[in-house]
Amino acid sequence: MSASHIELRGSVAALLGLYLFAAACSDSGDSSGGGGAGDGLLHPPGNGTEVDETSACETMRDALADGANELGCVATFRTCPGLLRALQGEDCASYDEGSVAGCVDYYAEAADCDDLTARADHCGPESIGNPPAGCPE
Repeated sequence: MSASHIELRGSVAALLGLYLFAAACSDSGDSSGGGGAGDGLLHPPGNGTEVDETSACETMRDALADGANELGCVATFRTCPGLLRALQGEDCASYDEGSVAGCVDYYAEAADCDDLTARADHCGPESIGNPPAGCPE
């Protein structure tokens, strides 16, 4: 078997693994949170523990920065709260802690800088809801 066949098999296996991971972590059909099926984002499952927008965003932003540092990337990511708001389209929402952790894990699996940058725009934690009076002043 030639080296190109082995390399192609490895690429196909990697793509299949990513597809299966995305399918396993996709939205379960519950439309109560922000985003969901059909929005093109990965929605890791939650654990039912609520975290505020600031904590969720900083956790995800720190994970991206750590990943970039570990991979030796020179990268710029959105600042908070813009990172979450760009993914979810909601202001001042609260998020599921387990779903945020799932995005952190997803970032940690990036193979290289380009992969990490792509992952930054493809994982949306499940939102639990907006504060009743909107954003705190």
